[in-house]
Amino acid sequence: MQLPIFSSLPSICSAKPGIIPRLICILLLFALATGVTGALAGVRHHATTRIVEALAGHITVATLRGQVPRLANTGDDGGPLFGQIERLPYNLQLLIDGILWQVVPLAVQMIISLCVITALVPWPYALAIGLIISAYMAASIIGADRYHEQAEATNETAGRLTALVGDILRYPSRAAFNGNVPGELTSVVHLSNRRLREASRGARSLVTMTIVQSSLLVLGLAALLVLAALDVLQHRLSLGDFVLLHAFILRLTLPLGGFGFLVHQAGRSYAQTRDILLLREPVRLETSSSVPRPGPAAVHLEGLSFRYGDGPLIIKKVSGSIVAGGLTVLVGPNGSGKSTLARLMAGLLDPTEGRVWVGQECLSNISPELRHRHILYVPQQIGLFNRPLRDNGLYPPTRLDDAQLLDRLQALRFYADERVPDLDLTVGDRGQALSGGQIQKLEIARLTGVETPAIILDETSSDLDPASELAVIEMLRVNRRANGTPYRRAKGTPFQDGARLI
Repeated sequence: MQLPIFSSLPSICSAKPGIIPRLICILLLFALATGVTGALAGVRHHATTRIVEALAGHITVATLRGQVPRLANTGDDGGPLFGQIERLPYNLQLLIDGILWQVVPLAVQMIISLCVITALVPWPYALAIGLIISAYMAASIIGADRYHEQAEATNETAGRLTALVGDILRYPSRAAFNGNVPGELTSVVHLSNRRLREASRGARSLVTMTIVQSSLLVLGLAALLVLAALDVLQHRLSLGDFVLLHAFILRLTLPLGGFGFLVHQAGRSYAQTRDILLLREPVRLETSSSVPRPGPAAVHLEGLSFRYGDGPLIIKKVSGSIVAGGLTVLVGPNGSGKSTLARLMAGLLDPTEGRVWVGQECLSNISPELRHRHILYVPQQIGLFNRPLRDNGLYPPTRLDDAQLLDRLQALRFYADERVPDLDLTVGDRGQALSGGQIQKLEIARLTGVETPAIILDETSSDLDPASELAVIEMLRVNRRANGTPYRRAKGTPFQDGARLI
């Protein structure tokens, strides 16, 4: 059985010579267009990937620049921020795909259609169409704002859930050894349900926005077409103009339906990306040229006072001096302000009153980003990176090499059986593969290669046995000694009114 098109093809070819070459050209052009479409899709994907990766890298660096010091000073959990950074490339992909490859073409198409309508039909119709589009876009903007607010609430709950799950996975022993695994799971279920409720509210907000958009569009177009039909009946508008108006109205308004989908697709991504953009730190050009002098430096405190917010003074009028190259010990009961004073001395906190001098430099005159060059603070809880022993022991600004690091670890008896440490050993998250004493010995060994003029150790030897603590003190004393300055131990009273370093 022959199809009609094939049975009539010989007669068509005989009646119209040269049709076969033209037909072949048309088919080739069709095939070429199909292939070009695929190639353009590949080029678009490549361009989008480059844009996304470049933006994600820039935003991540700017965010970490601003947030890492804050997290270090406040002790806040970085889990929510980590989750935001992890989702950033995906969110940017949705936004760029939506904006560059959907919103922009739709906007160009609508502008062209509106210009054609304005040129070919009476101006009242073009004005009416503009009002319809304006009302539609206003409803879209209002609905999108409400949806974004709901998306932010969902993101906040998702961040809390991420932090909770991260805590459980980082410290499973705390939950398991205390028999509180069911309680932690209950908290996870609670936050999961809350996130579901927030997401459902966002979805309902989106549905409401879509209904309002559709109602405005349908009612406006219906009224416009009815008025046009009446003008045709009264011979104020030709039938051809009516058909043209109808065709271009559809051409103009049909793309509007895609905006609701774009809001749904990119709304939460927009909210999450905006959240992380608010956290980023703008690039600052450092103008300070303060370079510390070589060798140890004295530390002078002038009437230091400090309070958190509007609370009472924690540190009150503390003055004193620590000699260059000396080893001074602050002692006092828990809660007396030793750690706060140490952070003030290191420039991690700005005093409410008074000043801190390191050598000839006042810390308040040095930008916070450069204060570590003059005085280095080491906390009690040393958070090692999940990297090899070598990377943690040789972490900047130490100037040790592998051999020197091994020599110091051996001198501190890193292992009780005195075996040679394996520098390729991965220490695990926060050094969980090591004991507390081994972590502190590793940090002390690293500090012996640091040339910062002054170093503050905030109970950095608290997990060491007496013999190891004496070895650490002796190693630091020898390493930090300047021109034979003797080691001395200074005792101080709790930091109340009139307290001072002696």
